[in-house]
Amino acid sequence: MKELVIRIPLFSLFLLFTIYAYAKQPEIPFPDGVKVTIVGEDIVVNGMPLMAYEFHSRASLEDTAQFYKDYWQEKVSDSDVEHPFLEVEFFGWHMLSRLEEGYNITVQLQEDGIQGVRVLVGMSPLPTMLKKKIKPVIEYNIIQSSGFTVESFVQSTDAGKVSETYWIASRFNVDKASLKIREYYQSRSYSVDVKPFREASSPRLFASLITVHNNQEDIRFDVKKINNETVIVAVRRVK
Repeated sequence: MKELVIRIPLFSLFLLFTIYAYAKQPEIPFPDGVKVTIVGEDIVVNGMPLMAYEFHSRASLEDTAQFYKDYWQEKVSDSDVEHPFLEVEFFGWHMLSRLEEGYNITVQLQEDGIQGVRVLVGMSPLPTMLKKKIKPVIEYNIIQSSGFTVESFVQSTDAGKVSETYWIASRFNVDKASLKIREYYQSRSYSVDVKPFREASSPRLFASLITVHNNQEDIRFDVKKINNETVIVAVRRVK
């Protein structure tokens, strides 16, 4: 049985959208036997909704992540895209992201010594859930260029380090989107590394991993072709 606890937040997961209405929220699953801390639930802070949870698991990181992957795979028909989730690794965090019912659900997992695996779970509304006449002012610290559209943005602070997760759609194919990202950051004096993944029967990319950094931040872009569309998950970490 899961146990719910409310206490002062250890981290803040700010879901940077003003929600007009919750017609239907997706269910957030938790493994059996874990003690779930409600960091923030249906709370508005400075006009921004906050829904965030934390727990520790005695299961391995792989098994805990697999719990969410299996759960979402079984409910693939509820996903807003045909792919049930996206998965990335960044600075010691294993991260899963899923679009469902107009929301982005993020799960961040990290080994935490004798306490087991630390898991941060958050949920943010996508722009389609916003009241059309409301135009929230959000500062995106990510590529700002024609052909890239930020569909979801989650910011978190953990141990004094700020990180941001972006779900980005692009009208370009993987090749061109990767080139645009590389040129954008190289022109701003970032160090850029690109790892391409090509189809066996074609010179075209089906995915790429791009890492960029300077003395202030590190950013990882996972650029993927999913159902003939280019989807990008970007994770930014302030040094």
